[in-house]
Amino acid sequence: MKHALLMLALCYLLVETCNAETKKTVDQSALDGTWAMNCDPSLLTGIRVNFKNGQYKSSVTKYRDSKCKVAQYKFLAKGTYKLTEQTAGAEHSFDYDVFPTEVKILPFTKEAAEAFRKQSFCGISDWEAKKLVDSRLCKKNDLSGKTCYGKAKIERGMLYTTMKSDANDCTSAAKRYVLFDADHPWYRTDEIMPADIFAN
Repeated sequence: MKHALLMLALCYLLVETCNAETKKTVDQSALDGTWAMNCDPSLLTGIRVNFKNGQYKSSVTKYRDSKCKVAQYKFLAKGTYKLTEQTAGAEHSFDYDVFPTEVKILPFTKEAAEAFRKQSFCGISDWEAKKLVDSRLCKKNDLSGKTCYGKAKIERGMLYTTMKSDANDCTSAAKRYVLFDADHPWYRTDEIMPADIFAN
């Protein structure tokens, strides 16, 4: 009986030790600073995101040309984030929950505004070039107020994030993004983002 209890205790100790090695306390400052993904010809998209003290602000610009010289429109957002479970195997590897409190859209060109107008993007039909639109005014598909669940990791100073798949749309922890985008890493930058991300 004593031998069985000893073996059981040993097994429990081994399991707990294994869990301690694979799951770590999350460093909430791991993402602090500004990260960037320069415009990629395959995506025609450039990204800047600043993380600090559980708050984030982001700027996502869509371009018209493969040289990323002519900006069509921009999505601006701010909100909160939380880093949750961290797993060993990378410099930093963790689950994240992002909650955008405000999202605004800015068409730069008449062509972009016209394209939004034709498709009644987010239920709005009166789009104008260089007019900032708050997504909370959208009649459908408001882009704010919904938590997105994903994963991120930092390897060799580069940030890799996960993307949408058929089975995972980030709308719940069970549908957390898990497929890493290895082709489009982000890098740290000294670039200072505006204090007011929505200022034109």
